[in-house]
Amino acid sequence: MNKSLQMSLAFAFGVIFISVMLAIAILMPYPSPFQLLTFRVTLALAAGGVAAMIPGFLRVELSNHIRAGGALAVAVMVYFFNPAVLTVQGTPTQLPGLFVEATKEDAKLVEYFWKQGGVRFRFPKEGWKISTKAAEAGLGDMTLEHQSGKDAQIQLHVIVLDEKYRDEWAEFKNNTTNLWKGTISQFGPFAVKDIFIDGRSSFKIDGKIRGQEGKTKSVTLIYAPLGDNRLFEMHLTRDNDNAYEEKLISAYNLIASTIEFSK
Repeated sequence: MNKSLQMSLAFAFGVIFISVMLAIAILMPYPSPFQLLTFRVTLALAAGGVAAMIPGFLRVELSNHIRAGGALAVAVMVYFFNPAVLTVQGTPTQLPGLFVEATKEDAKLVEYFWKQGGVRFRFPKEGWKISTKAAEAGLGDMTLEHQSGKDAQIQLHVIVLDEKYRDEWAEFKNNTTNLWKGTISQFGPFAVKDIFIDGRSSFKIDGKIRGQEGKTKSVTLIYAPLGDNRLFEMHLTRDNDNAYEEKLISAYNLIASTIEFSK
């Protein structure tokens, strides 16, 4: 194989894989650490392939042990000085698997991507404390606690449904509704409503429950099927005398209206 053919093949390889990486960047904006490492290696090799056809010479020395020239120098630069890493890691969160992006339309809102649960949604920027807990099989729990205290919080859960409910959503809905009705109807009105969450047929339950300290609390619950026998739950609980009821309901409805589930 002559040198000209080698360079042409390297250039074709680079163009193809750079195009693939651009497509992946659009479809997968929040890669996992392992995926990010794989993408960096691939992008570095692809950049080196494209650089093989660019005239001129480049020499890089990172230390006494790493020296490269020409196309290999470009690959080394892309791998060790990858600005794409800053884009992902620059999100303002210390919680594992939780990424935050500012929204352009409304400065008071941010967009969260909760990787463990495979859930993306918008939420108020101020007034909430967030914590996450990863569970097995990539599932997990997220709690959004309002600054007003009084147990005012929104809980998000992604769990695996009992095997008996596989492809039996109607049965799950009926049993879950009856279970909650038996509890909630003791303390006040009980309401159940069919809704859609991210295009999925779901249901919502409203009512009151008795808290651990004996007080009656208002509760709003949403259940949505995620496929692969996974279930998404979202619970809003708060004291009946919470002065921020309107804001709590607004934040809860904001999640429900903007939520997107990853496949």
